[in-house]
Amino acid sequence: MHLLLAALELVTVHMIDGRVVQINPAEITSMVWPHEASSNKVMDDDVNCVISFTDGKFLSVAETCAEVQVLISSKRNTP
Repeated sequence: MHLLLAALELVTVHMIDGRVVQINPAEITSMVWPHEASSNKVMDDDVNCVISFTDGKFLSVAETCAEVQVLISSKRNTP
């Protein structure tokens, strides 16, 4: 019998209250940056990126979306 193992590459991000969360990049559907020029803000000042997932849930994080993208890319490029 052959056993196929899939490596799960989690990325560590931080919620705006400081808690550490590990997320699966394969489950990310979109990332939204806050719109700084808008006077009608829908995000708290501490939120730098909102990450949406395939299950319909979302996570507000302290990292910028660009920082999250770098974290994801570094995981993909790790042998």
